[in-house]
Amino acid sequence: MSSSEIHSSDLTEPQHRSRERSLTSHHASRAHHDADSIVLAGSEMLLVSDARGDIPVETAGSQGLGLFYRDTRFLSVYRLTLNRAPLVPLASHEGGGAWTFHVLGNCELEAPGGRIAPHTISVRRDRMVGEGAIHEVLTLTNYGGKAVCLSLALVFAADFTDIFVVRGMADPPAPALLPAEAVETRRVELRSISRDGIQQATRLAFSPAATRLDGQQALFEFELGPAGRRELAIEISPRLGAGGARGGGCDPHELLCRCQREGREWLESCTQVRGDAVLERTLRRSLLDLKLLRTPLRGGPHYIAGGIPWFATLFGRDSAVAALEVCAFRAAIAGEAARVLARCQAQRFD
Repeated sequence: MSSSEIHSSDLTEPQHRSRERSLTSHHASRAHHDADSIVLAGSEMLLVSDARGDIPVETAGSQGLGLFYRDTRFLSVYRLTLNRAPLVPLASHEGGGAWTFHVLGNCELEAPGGRIAPHTISVRRDRMVGEGAIHEVLTLTNYGGKAVCLSLALVFAADFTDIFVVRGMADPPAPALLPAEAVETRRVELRSISRDGIQQATRLAFSPAATRLDGQQALFEFELGPAGRRELAIEISPRLGAGGARGGGCDPHELLCRCQREGREWLESCTQVRGDAVLERTLRRSLLDLKLLRTPLRGGPHYIAGGIPWFATLFGRDSAVAALEVCAFRAAIAGEAARVLARCQAQRFD
């Protein structure tokens, strides 16, 4: 509900304190992201991970990473290990927000049959946003000269915390967590009940099925021969009440190709600048960042959000100024911004 629809006299004492705390703070958030954070956005979902593609266990002064959907964190831990060891980040890229990839290597690993030398196993994590779900494809490749036994573990958790709490801007009671529900070794659902009685859930589906699966971890055990390659697909669907985001029925490879094609089409539709190579790369990166900020209003016209991740919403001044400043590269953005702001114009003074 917008501020134009809420009178101060309608607020309870805790709501008054929360509003004052958020409006008078000197900082947008007490959780900070560094330059290695990777953002994936779309379908009202926002996934912020580290350079490995992980969401590590939160600690004091941590970065506030996670999967956010409608201002609630639906995934607070999402961490990949190989033979009980963390992976080494080698490269990562975010393609305009709708798809990302992370390339990882192994450190020295203990395994049945002997040790595995560093950087023998490559792990690539391709992620993309589909209709109501985030899809991840894990591709493991053995560059060694002998077969190896691997144990790939994915640890996960959902705290269903309000984004203002993650930012350190409010402190309402935590939601009531419910026991996780695992369906065989193919799917698990992390659940909670919000303070207003709405059920929240994060569904993780695995293909092929995990070797073992419970409410905290999916374990995949297999042998990978020389030059062998193994692929695992994961679908993450946040759900709110009877509705919420819904995944299923999507080929992640086709989705990845579509996201990459849309990124290329976006760049090709913008003003082309040729000349200095550094300038070209800078403009390309900036235009992809702009695509990440471009957000549809209830499925209609787009606007430029105030910022990712803490201000992923419409700000009148910021959206208008940003739209004017990029007219030279994509003039249609200014028209879209004007239509969205006109549509949301307040109609009463309160």
